Amino acid sequence: METAKDNFLSITEYCDFKNSCFVVIPFGFELTTSYAKGTANGPKAIIKASAEVELFDEKLGYEPYKRFGIATLKPAAIPKNREKAFAGLRKKIEEIVNFGKIPVVLGGEHSVSLPAILALKKKYKDIAVLHFDAHSDLRPSYENDPLNHACAMHAVLPHVSFLASLGVRNFSAEEVPVLRKNKNKIKIFWADDFHKKGAAAIIKKILPLLKGRDIYLSFDVDVFDISLIGSSTGTPEPGGLNYYHIIDCFESILPKVNLIGADFVELRTIKNFHAPDFLVAKTLYKALTAASA
Repeated sequence: METAKDNFLSITEYCDFKNSCFVVIPFGFELTTSYAKGTANGPKAIIKASAEVELFDEKLGYEPYKRFGIATLKPAAIPKNREKAFAGLRKKIEEIVNFGKIPVVLGGEHSVSLPAILALKKKYKDIAVLHFDAHSDLRPSYENDPLNHACAMHAVLPHVSFLASLGVRNFSAEEVPVLRKNKNKIKIFWADDFHKKGAAAIIKKILPLLKGRDIYLSFDVDVFDISLIGSSTGTPEPGGLNYYHIIDCFESILPKVNLIGADFVELRTIKNFHAPDFLVAKTLYKALTAASA
């Protein structure tokens, strides 16, 4: 597969496809984003900001990317037609998985989780989702569209065995029946509890549910508190998780599961405002580091 000249972390070694564990797929698909648009530019912004991320990990005492390798695919034209766009992404991920690599999709909107998980199901039959988001995304339909970005987790629900959603603080009436019907399949860990009880207490509840399983990580950047992400996401929400809540989750959970794929979605760019782009780039590097521990 053709890799990009401008790659994630701007690394010049340990970034070839053959010898890398992770493969970053820029996929700025945007069709249904609500409130504020601009996520189509998210992948480019994350990759550009990642060039400023320090490669050395102060806790580990080394540069983690040299232990696992990160390839970045050259961005490809994305069809405007959703069916064609999703079919192309699914095929690309299937190819990556067949090479024994772990795909990391950079969105774009959250609806890209569905083709990613469908592709992974060809190899992994029992997938659990670790989902970071301000919203549960369990609406059966939104704006008359069951594949809307606000329905991302409802869309993947038939194809996974378990869903753990972290940082949720916005929930709609139409999602209540979905949660009740799937009470043994869905567990929500509310943002409010992270603040009141601390991340360690929440992690203790999550680990028994996910430990040892094949995990797909779906990370909507609006999980971050509005003070961190601001308007650099389409639907920002107050009361979100802080950076260390998330890093604690990564470092405690990801080494104890088998990460099979991931997406980082819903970042929209704002001219001359780079802090959120950098935040997401560094958070992604921390996730890959933790998964490889």
